[in-house]
Amino acid sequence: MDKEKQEIEAYSSAMDLVLGSMLPMTMQSAIELGIFKTLSKADHGVCKLSASQIVDRMFNCKNSNAAMMLDQILKLLASHGVMDCCVIGGERFYSLNPVSKYFMPDEDGFSLVSILNLVQDAIFMKSWYRTCWWRHVSSVPRGDAIFMKSDEHCLKLLKNCHHAIPNDGKVVVMDSVFQSC
Repeated sequence: MDKEKQEIEAYSSAMDLVLGSMLPMTMQSAIELGIFKTLSKADHGVCKLSASQIVDRMFNCKNSNAAMMLDQILKLLASHGVMDCCVIGGERFYSLNPVSKYFMPDEDGFSLVSILNLVQDAIFMKSWYRTCWWRHVSSVPRGDAIFMKSDEHCLKLLKNCHHAIPNDGKVVVMDSVFQSC
C-alpha cells in the first residue's frame, strides 16, 4: 500500500472517531421528525420520496431551506445503509430498507427506537461515562444512588459502591433483556 493511500485511510479512521456520535444523534432526529413513518406511509406504488416531498408531507413549513436540511440528514443515513437512496434527474429519492424497518414498530409493536432513545438520553450518557470512568479508579464518589451497567468490571466496584452511598441509598444494576417470540 502506498503512503498516500495509507494517509487517506488513517484520515478516514480519525474522522470516524471524531464523528462517531453523529449517526446515533442523526437517527434520533430522524425518529423525532417522523421520517421513517412518513416514508412507510408513502402512496402505494411510490417507493421513494425526495426530501422536498417528505417536507411537504410532514410539515406545514415555510422555511425554504427545510428540504435542503432534511436532505443532509437523509444523505447521512443513506451513506450508513440505514435507508436507500437513488438519484433520478439530479434529485435524490429515499426509501426504507431492511435496516430502517427495525426503527418502525413490527406486528408486536417492537422497534429499536426505545433502545436508541435510552442510549441518547443525557442522564444515561452521563451515567455511562461515570461507569466507564469508575473502572479506572479505586474510589467511588458519594451519592444517593449509583447507576451502573452490569458486567464483570462493574461487579468489582459493587463493594466500593456500597461504601459510597448512604444506608438508604441504592445501587441500580441494568442489563439488557431481549425476548424472542
